[in-house]
Amino acid sequence: MVEDPEAILTSNTSSILIMKLAGAAGRPDQVMGTHFFNPVRAMPLVELVGSRHTSDASMDRAESWVAQTPWASSRSAPRTGPASSSTRCWCRICCPPCA
Repeated sequence: MVEDPEAILTSNTSSILIMKLAGAAGRPDQVMGTHFFNPVRAMPLVELVGSRHTSDASMDRAESWVAQTPWASSRSAPRTGPASSSTRCWCRICCPPCA
C-alpha cells in the first residue's frame, strides 16, 4: 500500500490497462505508464503515458523527475487500451492482423 497521498504510481507494463491500475489505486489522477525504450543505454528516452484520468499535475511532476535523469521524456496521448505507442507500432509492423 502506498500511503503518501502525493505519490505517483507508474508502471512500465504494456499489457495491463493504465486505467485499470488507476481504478485499483483509488487515485486515478496520480497513475500513469512509463515506458523505458530498449536498449536503455542506447535509447535514453522515457514515454509517459497517462489515462484519461491522469492529471496534468501528475504528468508535469513525472516530466520533472525524468528531467533529473539521463533520459529524455515524451508524453503520449491518454490511452484507454493497453500498450505504449512503440509497442502498438511494433505490433502493427510485425503482426498487422493483431494490431
